[in-house]
Amino acid sequence: MDKQPEFSPYLFWGSNPELLDFERDKNKIIRRVFDRGRLDDLGELMWFYPERTIIEALLSADYLPENAIYLALALYNLIKEDFKCYTSKQYHPLF
Repeated sequence: MDKQPEFSPYLFWGSNPELLDFERDKNKIIRRVFDRGRLDDLGELMWFYPERTIIEALLSADYLPENAIYLALALYNLIKEDFKCYTSKQYHPLF
């Protein structure tokens, strides 16, 4: 594919976006967009990567914030117990 997605510049503040490899770094990119991306970033992501690739990246993540999990649940009709980060999350009581 010749055209690459155009994400919001702030998404990859910790790295040089020009050095991102869209194949090698796909898990990092997918997780970051679900965590901090805008609606247009999500659209770019869904246009560029196959649905199965996105789902696999999200389900295998060691960590995802709850907002990213719930977004994935809504978009892909998944079950939260299928997420590695959900089932491996340790219980941390407040008191």
